[in-house]
Amino acid sequence: MSSDLFSADWARAWGDELNRSDSYRAAAADWHGSICFRLRDRDPAKEKSIFLDLEAGSCRTARTATPEDLASARFVLSARGRVWERLVTGRAEPLVALLTGSIRFEKGRLTDFTGQGKAAQELMRAAQRIGRR
Repeated sequence: MSSDLFSADWARAWGDELNRSDSYRAAAADWHGSICFRLRDRDPAKEKSIFLDLEAGSCRTARTATPEDLASARFVLSARGRVWERLVTGRAEPLVALLTGSIRFEKGRLTDFTGQGKAAQELMRAAQRIGRR
């Protein structure tokens, strides 16, 4: 899974899954703004990022993030590949990863994320379904 994780195809599949999800649509009805997810690596050449443009329960864009996306996103969350793998396979919980520092806010703050817990949970559930389809 790790070779496909955060690839352009994987990003598109995540966006498609979000747009098919009634539970995400309901949970994220008041979400406005973009978010980037960064897969950190000791070797900067192996780092990958995904940009999701999310608006009122839909994903307008899902792609590999550009430097401009990282600069303009409302939130940028980063973690090592093993953390993302555990999250997208359902072996870890996003909130626990955030609270323990396994996922870091590079941009934005946890307090700004407050109130979006259910949307974040549904965002991860959609990611978990990618490999199952």
